[in-house]
Amino acid sequence: MYHPAAAESKRIFWCFVRIAFVISAVLLWSDEHDKVTQLLSKPQPPIVQVTLPPQLLGLLEKQVQPQRKSQTEGNGSGNTKNTGPNTFRANKTTPAPSAPFPIETVTFTQKSVPSDKPEYAYAVEAVVQTNTNIQPVSLMLSCSVEVEEITPRLPMMTEVAMGYITGHKELALLKSSFPALSPDKPLIVVLKSKQENKVLAVKRFEF
Repeated sequence: MYHPAAAESKRIFWCFVRIAFVISAVLLWSDEHDKVTQLLSKPQPPIVQVTLPPQLLGLLEKQVQPQRKSQTEGNGSGNTKNTGPNTFRANKTTPAPSAPFPIETVTFTQKSVPSDKPEYAYAVEAVVQTNTNIQPVSLMLSCSVEVEEITPRLPMMTEVAMGYITGHKELALLKSSFPALSPDKPLIVVLKSKQENKVLAVKRFEF
């Protein structure tokens, strides 16, 4: 026997079910949308400038000048191993090591890559490697021309800071507290510029 009241109750029940489903879907979409928005609006690492004493700046220029001259004469190589002192400190204080360590070497290779910024038409990708663990990572990348943008590529990097030596944008700086730069985990850095660029040297530099 047909009962109009029971049929109406079922219809009302299923209407509420559909409404609840729609509300749940909207809330889920809103939550995911907020997560995507937070990822896209993640603050960029700070750009820093480091001012060096004239004596130390002159020392850096002497270190880089042979590589810059070699690149100008067309004798540069894509695979480059640093020579000379491998670590600079802005405060000129060098603590004595408490125990002997392996001789640290920092090497790099580089290649030209497409740039995704029309205003910076040139980009070079440098792969930085070391024979020992370095943490925190704090590097100076000496280039042949002024660098306009620095993009590091190392998974899960934290406390990242990038910048330049004041008045010398060809001396790019990069540091992070985690993860360590290790023999099995090289650091990839993309350097964008308005002119064709070459990485001349990569050295540890604390700032």
